[in-house]
Amino acid sequence: MKFLSLAAAVLGLTASSAFAGSIQRASDASQILFERGDNYLEFSVVYADADISGVGTGPFAGTASGDIANSFLSYSAGFKTRINEKLTFAFVANNPVGADVQYGTSPYFFSG
Repeated sequence: MKFLSLAAAVLGLTASSAFAGSIQRASDASQILFERGDNYLEFSVVYADADISGVGTGPFAGTASGDIANSFLSYSAGFKTRINEKLTFAFVANNPVGADVQYGTSPYFFSG
């Protein structure tokens, strides 16, 4: 049984470390429920303009990708109210995930 538990733990650690990228743009929306006070209102605006570029390797060595990340604007709003001692209601409106990548035309592949 110890071997099975150890094998499951090792497998779980190796699988989780394989994912390095993410398209998540917002934090966990459920955290608004744990804000102090009976009523809570929040609003946020995020503007990101990342510069993501690279140079090809192997048969594409030296081919520059240019900047492939477009800028984006994201809004988020949340409202929480306490109904009674045991019940709290929250409403969150956001755009939590998204990706906008601009791939240029390549001389090696058909792209549009």
